[in-house]
Amino acid sequence: MRNVLPLEKKPPIVAYQHHAFHLGIMVAVKEYQHHFLSNYINLYYHSQANNKINFATEINWFGNEVYFQINRIGYSHNLDLLSRQELINVVIKMIDINCYCLGNYDEYYIPKTYSFNEKHFIHDFLIHGYDKEKELFYIMGYTNENLYESITINFCQFADAVFSIKKDNWINFIRVDPDYIFKFDIVKMKRLMIDYLESRDSYNQFDEKICTFGINAIKKFALNLKTDPQLIDLRYFKLLVEHKKCMHSRLVYLYENKYILDAEISNEYMEIVNSYKLAFNIVLRTGFTNSMSKINKARDMIILSIDKEVDILNKILTNL
Repeated sequence: MRNVLPLEKKPPIVAYQHHAFHLGIMVAVKEYQHHFLSNYINLYYHSQANNKINFATEINWFGNEVYFQINRIGYSHNLDLLSRQELINVVIKMIDINCYCLGNYDEYYIPKTYSFNEKHFIHDFLIHGYDKEKELFYIMGYTNENLYESITINFCQFADAVFSIKKDNWINFIRVDPDYIFKFDIVKMKRLMIDYLESRDSYNQFDEKICTFGINAIKKFALNLKTDPQLIDLRYFKLLVEHKKCMHSRLVYLYENKYILDAEISNEYMEIVNSYKLAFNIVLRTGFTNSMSKINKARDMIILSIDKEVDILNKILTNL
């Protein structure tokens, strides 16, 4: 028997796995676009965080979203609460009732990862299916080729990846509430867009003492590229491209649903998207050389795009 749950393999945000997991599940639900385009607008920059620039959303391992039904199983590394086969059976049963399985696993036992058979490294993966006959689970995550994709692990590898972790651990079982009605929230969208343009966090989700928001987050990121080599990370540039692509999709949605009447404004914004794509490709081509002349060129392209983006989005807000 084989059961693989619906999962979008190329969600709109993949720079960070926690967004990719969440959106991979949700984008497969057609009506979710209404909710998605009401959110994912503001950004924050935090120089001391692991993810220095990110979407300023309330998403935290699925715990705050009302459209998810979540259960979890926890276990202690020094107590025999579940056998290997019992845990495998639990995961299979949860998939059969449309639950995705999110947890931390030891990459040493997971093929196509950097740590496979090399070192013990704990990382999160999303299990979205199984094949009983072949004794395989299907899991999503980043591979050793830096690709976000679905790979397979056998049941034995899965059990090893769980029980080799020498600390208390858990697995989340996540299911989309079939009765939840997704709606586009124009009021929230406008508020978040104003937050983005005015570089603030009116929802008070983050500490303003250590975070910079919105347009100023992008400015600070770009300016700090000169002095902070840790910022020369493709994930950050990729996330900015994804932010612009999401914003473009939002403008198309606003036009198609008659919130705005200017058909050309999304084409204007596409120039912003293309500028960020070009900046990303410039950084990508530097490889491991981190050529500062090329990094500076990418930075300048980002800075030059900021004023134009502000003008376009202010025009949108004026007409809403």
